[in-house]
This record gives sequence, structure tokens and C-alpha cells, in this order.
Amino acid sequence: MLKIDRSALLFSVNCFTASVMALGIGFWLDLSRPYWSVLTVYIVSQPLAGAVRSKAIFRVIGTLLGAAFAVFTVPVLVNSPPLLSLALASWLGICLFISLLDRTPRAYVVMLAGYTAALIAFPTVNNPAQIFDVAVSRVEEIVLGILCATITHSLFFPRPVGFVLRQRLRSWLVDGDGWALDLLRGKEAAHSFDDRRHLAAAATEIHLLSVLLPFDTSSMRDTVGVVRAMHQRLMVLIPILSSVADRLIALNDNLAPIRAEVNDVADWIAQGADQGKMSALTERLMRAKTANMGCDWASLLRESLLERLMDLVGNLGQAHALLLHLERPDDGISEDLATAVATQQSRPLHRDVGMAAISGLSAFLSILIVCTVWIVTGWPEGGVAAALAGVFCALFAALDDPAPAIIGFGVFNGLALPVAALYQFAILPMIDGFPMLALVLAPPCCWPGPPWWNDGPPCLLWRSCWA
Repeated sequence: MLKIDRSALLFSVNCFTASVMALGIGFWLDLSRPYWSVLTVYIVSQPLAGAVRSKAIFRVIGTLLGAAFAVFTVPVLVNSPPLLSLALASWLGICLFISLLDRTPRAYVVMLAGYTAALIAFPTVNNPAQIFDVAVSRVEEIVLGILCATITHSLFFPRPVGFVLRQRLRSWLVDGDGWALDLLRGKEAAHSFDDRRHLAAAATEIHLLSVLLPFDTSSMRDTVGVVRAMHQRLMVLIPILSSVADRLIALNDNLAPIRAEVNDVADWIAQGADQGKMSALTERLMRAKTANMGCDWASLLRESLLERLMDLVGNLGQAHALLLHLERPDDGISEDLATAVATQQSRPLHRDVGMAAISGLSAFLSILIVCTVWIVTGWPEGGVAAALAGVFCALFAALDDPAPAIIGFGVFNGLALPVAALYQFAILPMIDGFPMLALVLAPPCCWPGPPWWNDGPPCLLWRSCWA
């Protein structure tokens, strides 16, 4: 029996509802190409409501900037195709470079400005007199799709960022507790590297989700300070646990004098890391540290291990207290934690200038190569190919290796062609009226796919653009 993920199905239905709304409004407004609104819905839709809402206004601004650049550039450079190609390729490359340096939702302003200019300018070079009308039409259609997607995902079965974030925080803390218990009970070694990598990746995901929290539909949008404070403590746990592991390995058979304290910390973690017992445990560790002071190497290692265990107890206890406060806001937190939450600031992310430069240069060269083939061969649809090259480079640039995703796009595009051909030549010519059009499009658009195929947007025909 085929099992369908309920959340994936609801997301599929939401996307289809937004696309039908955009298509219907596009027909009603007599837009030149209302299907652009449908494509925009599937591009901007995300499973989390906050992700759609956070980027909506930035996408609109970016679309307007890209359209303005296209309107300014095409009439001036249309008689010199190489210069026009160079200008548009440079624009997209620079915009992509800037967007990758700003790892927040506002990066979509410059990203959309980059590839919207390519989408508008390249297909209209053969008819430059229409550039303003085309730009206005594309902006109307794209903005319509953005608004319909934002409204639908915010009102109908929204999946709040806060709910997912709380799950991630709870799961992260459970994994952190498990790693600490394995260390303290002598089960460490084999999975150490995998544990560290998994926790580091999860911590990055938590940070990205917390950026979306102010735009969320849940009550957790007012708890950004608590989430940031907890995330800070979780991030510190990774080097603390790594240092504890190193000292335990170095001590080996010289751990006996403080084995009881190590077991006490393990028991405290296993019982839920109660902050009420944290002070007493920390005091015991401090007394053991004083008692084990010495000049020999083993004593220094034991002293250092006890210091790290105190750090571990402090961070784990506070992290558990903050998670409990997130789940039960009416329960208060200690005064020092309340002060930390009130003064919490957003943590700046690392900027990989080299990676951003390579991505921008790749987009620049890709467009130039396609434009060269277009100009030399006189390819009638070369403008569309150049525009799509820019879109692919922009959408997949944030991936460590964009090539597999772009190849997957081509593969699934080929697999979707028979379905599209069936609709184009057999089904659509037989229908009449918008209600019937929406009805026949519902099956492929609402089916979320098998469980292993739920990583992208729901529309079967659109899978080719997301694989």
C-alpha cells in the first residue's frame, strides 16, 4: 500500500491552490503570459510558512530592480549583441556574488535582480521596442505569483517554522546528551567524527530556521532571543565535548581518582540535566579539581578534564532550561538566563568570498558561452537558453556542488516531457473553461509523489525544475 506523507500532501495542495489562484487572476486581468505566475508559485513555495513570508517582499523588490536594469540596458546595447551579452552576464555574476555573501532572506533582492534581468532581456532582444511592455508584464506576473503563494501558505494549513525549530532543538539536545553519555561511560571512539559532523550540520540548520522565526505564523516568533541563547550554548557544546573526549583518551588508566565525579555528571545528564541540581554538581567538580591539583602530567589532565566538565554541566543545564522555557513559556527562567536572553544579538555568519566569487564567475562564463553559440549560429531560441542558464546558475549556486542538481534538472525534465505532451496534445484540447482546466491539472499537481520523492516541490510536471 502506497504511503503518502500528510505534510507533503498538504504542501502539494497549497501549491496547487496558489497556482490556480494566480492563473485565474492572470486570466481575469488579461495578462500576456499568466503561466509565469504559476511557475513563480512553484519557485517561491517552501514547506515552512515563515520561509515564504520572509522572502516575499525581497523577491518583489528584486524583481523590480531586475526589470529596471533590463529596460535600461536593452535599448542602449541591442545593436551590439556582444556588449549586451557582456553587460547582462556581468550583472548576474555581480548580483550572485553579493547575494551569496549575505546569508539572510534579504539576499533574494540581489539574486532576483540578477536573473530577472536575464529572463526579461534575452527573449526580447529581437524586438527591443517592446522591452518596457514585456518588463511590466513579467513584473505583474511574477509579483502575482509571489503574492498568491505567500497568502496561500500563510492562511491554509501553514506549517510554522516555530514547530519545526522546536523539534530540531529538542532532537539536537537529545543527540548532544547521547554523545556526552557515550563519552563519560566509555563508549566513545567509533562514532565521534560522525557525531560531531551531524551536530554541526544540525546547528547550522537551527540558525537558518531561527532567521525565519520573526516572519513565522506561530507564537514562537516572539522568542527569537531564547532561541539565539540556546543556539549559542549548543554551538559551544561541540568543542566542549570534543575536548572532554581528548582528555578522557589521554588519561586512560589515570582516571580512577575522579571516576566518581565523571559518573555523577553522566547520571545527571541521564536524569534530564536538571538545572536545579547544577550548582551542587558544579561545586563538587570544583572541590575535586582543587583536590587533584598537582605538577605531574596526569594531575594536570584531570584538572583540565574537571574544568571542561564544569563547562559541560553549565551549558547543558542552561540549554535544557531554555528548551523547557520554549515549550512552557509560563515557567520562568533564572535571572542570569533572562539577562542573557534580553541581551542576545544575532551571530554573524562566515562569508566565503572565494566560493561566492567562483559562483559569480561561473554564472558570468555560462551566459557568455551560451550567448556566443547563439550569436554565431543564429539559434532562434538562443535567448531562452541564455536566460535559463542564468536562472540555473543563480538557483543552485548556494550548493556545494551545483552540477548534480543541474544534471538532475535535465534528467527529470526529460522524464516529464511525456506527461506534458499528453496534456498538451490530448487532454487540454478537449477541455473548455477555467474550472475544467483546474480540474484536469489537479492530479499531477497535487500528487506529492512516493515518500522517497518528497524533497522538492509537489507538482509532477514541475519536478523537472527541482530535482
